[in-house]
Amino acid sequence: MAEKINQYYLDNGLKVILKKDEFSPVTSLFVWVNTGSAYENDTEKGLAHVHEHMIFKGTSQLQVGEVSRQIEAHGGEVNAFTSYDETVYYTTLSNDFVHIALSIFSECMHDALFDEEELKKELEVILEEIKMGEDSPNRVLWNMICANAFRNHPYGLPIIGTPKSVKSFQRKDLQSFYNKWYQPKNIKLIVVGGGETDELKNKINQTFGSLRAKNINAVKLNDNFNYSGLQVHIDYREVNECYFALSFRAEKTSDLKSPILDVLGVILGVGTSSVLNKRLKEELALVTSIYSYNFSARHGGAFVIGGTLLENNIEDALKLIVQEIRKIINLDFDSDQLKRAKTELLTQNLYENETVQRQAQKIGSLESEAGSIKFEEDYLECIKHATPDVIQNVAKEFLHVDNLALNLIFPRNSKKRDANSFKPILNKAFDETLQFSKNNFETFSIKDYPIEDVQYSEPTLLQLDCGIGLVVLQNSKTPLISLRSISFGGSRYETILSNGKFNMVSELLTRGSSNYTKNEIAMNTEILAADIEGFSGKNSFGVRMVGPSANLKEVVPIFSDVVVNPIFKESEIEIVRKDVLSYLNRKKQSYESIVAEKFFELLFNEHPYSLNQFGTEESVSNIKRNDMVETHKDFISKNNILLCAVGNFKVNRLLEELNKNISFENEEKELPNVASCNLIDKDVVESIKLGDKQQSHTIVGAYAPSLDSEDRFSFNVLDAVLSGMGGRLFMELREKKSLAYSVYSFFKANLDYGYFGIYIGCSPEKKIQSIDAINNELEKLIEKGVTNEELERAKNYLIGRNDISLQRNASINARIAYAGLYGLSLNEPFDFSSKIKSVSQDSINSVIEKYLKGKSKVTVSVDPS
Repeated sequence: MAEKINQYYLDNGLKVILKKDEFSPVTSLFVWVNTGSAYENDTEKGLAHVHEHMIFKGTSQLQVGEVSRQIEAHGGEVNAFTSYDETVYYTTLSNDFVHIALSIFSECMHDALFDEEELKKELEVILEEIKMGEDSPNRVLWNMICANAFRNHPYGLPIIGTPKSVKSFQRKDLQSFYNKWYQPKNIKLIVVGGGETDELKNKINQTFGSLRAKNINAVKLNDNFNYSGLQVHIDYREVNECYFALSFRAEKTSDLKSPILDVLGVILGVGTSSVLNKRLKEELALVTSIYSYNFSARHGGAFVIGGTLLENNIEDALKLIVQEIRKIINLDFDSDQLKRAKTELLTQNLYENETVQRQAQKIGSLESEAGSIKFEEDYLECIKHATPDVIQNVAKEFLHVDNLALNLIFPRNSKKRDANSFKPILNKAFDETLQFSKNNFETFSIKDYPIEDVQYSEPTLLQLDCGIGLVVLQNSKTPLISLRSISFGGSRYETILSNGKFNMVSELLTRGSSNYTKNEIAMNTEILAADIEGFSGKNSFGVRMVGPSANLKEVVPIFSDVVVNPIFKESEIEIVRKDVLSYLNRKKQSYESIVAEKFFELLFNEHPYSLNQFGTEESVSNIKRNDMVETHKDFISKNNILLCAVGNFKVNRLLEELNKNISFENEEKELPNVASCNLIDKDVVESIKLGDKQQSHTIVGAYAPSLDSEDRFSFNVLDAVLSGMGGRLFMELREKKSLAYSVYSFFKANLDYGYFGIYIGCSPEKKIQSIDAINNELEKLIEKGVTNEELERAKNYLIGRNDISLQRNASINARIAYAGLYGLSLNEPFDFSSKIKSVSQDSINSVIEKYLKGKSKVTVSVDPS
């Protein structure tokens, strides 16, 4: 990477890193302030995160809301995040408007006002964010991991702060922190995109070069750690399964043991064929989910193995996890696992190079966490030459009981457990005598991924020998291909009794086919740096694959067999059934999911759109193998399948492989009729009380244009008037009224009926005010329409987001495939901007009149009991 990057310092000490991406119509700009929550003193806990919220709140030249409005008015997205070591502000927008972003961001870095009234309102929003985190078991578990892995270290404290600390902050606290840390010598500007470099440099010098510099007093944090002995920590929350995480204190990013820990993370728990997933989930069904990863930051890291399970399986699962760790330490694992892990980590850059956002964020992370982008070279060399002996030594050093913290979240109503009771179990698991078989490991070969010539630069429909269509679209950006099969199906063709059938079929497609076992499908694709998975939704289902095009010959036969010849093995059906039931059980504690499901149920009545695509516990329990076999036979037929390939690949090679591997004996099938919808003719209001979470979740919504209506483009614009950080909902309900951290609108143009809604998650005492505020915004739309300024912002916002989305092959592929299946133009992704440009004030007024004025609405909320 380093040879493609231009690095230099401005006179004031600010470091600039530029990377040219000649294929990109958009540019990503990251302002990386090298100070996060770890650099706060005892009176500042959460203050770095408050700056993330407040920096865009106005300067002497920019009023409140002006930052996001201007960025979005020029087609951009703007956001920020805070970590332990940095606070980062970023935007992605058209190459033509980078100068706008540079002016705005530089202004925010030296002239933020921190208005007292705005601060009071934003602190209310942050308190809502804290409550939202307390309702998320995964967020709670992460805070437990950090608190126990980083004892007596700033990483052990929550980045967001506490309600007490947040309530205490005043303007002078923010101004002092800002003056101390927001200095050019503590800031890096990273720009990746397709703009002209000389012009870009001049604009950077005019904007960020004018920032006045003060010296920064360096704060040195302790990077060293001692093994603190086995710890066990238990919490009880409103959950339906046990959440667990074993965490081992590990090294900082810049230490070359971290890449080896990344390898261990992939071997143990990344991917379907990973050691823990195969053993504990697939073979023994001891867990409902499991994962592992190595988290590393500037001053330390943690190696984590986590997941979910039924609490009566916790002891057996812990023993088996420790056993698999010890097998790794003793090199008792398959040589393919090491090959798979190395391939996964060495090909990440192929996927990162698809978008300018990921490229810019990677550069920033390398600079901030590892100290230099040059570290990537050392990292990759370390991965390439990681021998089994090196992996063994690193695993021995970190993955042992004296460096272990076990973090558990049990259901609130479960029997209270003594944390110390788990220590003998873990100590015994690490100490007991086991027999190991040290494996022989093959030499790892590094593969080339060349860029192929482009033959079809526009979507083109070809035909396979068997008669089905293949849409191809090539580019020269990165040597990846996205390949997809798509057919009508999904919950639109289900009943209450068969609800969830298509989801189960899609899950089973990759669990065994005529020519490949489940394990062969998983390992053979992952070892080729590819991914194959089934998918289903409201209207369709199919299989999607992404991977390096150099591996077409090996991966297309697998893809083809998965699509055409799945075997629906009974044992695999039962695994999938348990997985779905477990997921439905966990979803009972996701109020945001529950409120969405209830919204669709009330809006669509007997129409299948009222159904949850995953089914119900009753329907999933009763779906039989024959139901799935017949569904596949009836819906995967010559007249109901389309293939689509997007990326950099040889078309002739793809055609050759598909023709060799795909044929259809199924006769053409007529699709069943879809039930009609009894449209609501009066307002429907329902409130559900559940559990003891800290927030209420509400949706207010109605019908909207369908896919066959040209109104959908005008409604897209109307939705964008409400959406985004510069939209009405964010500005009115969050910025002005401080009602919620999360509020947004959504719109989907479906085959039969479209839908539109507004979601808000807030404290229960703010629910009524929030619903009133949502309805007030809808009434204002009906009475006054939208302003010309809002119309132009919304149109540019949609066009910009469309350009941003067209960076990824998989995103383009999905849209072309859906368009082809639903009878729309194959150029839909590329025609979208012109359709949006043509939306007028009159057409906006027309859709407001047609879909909102006097129309019945559904208002549904889920509240703590």
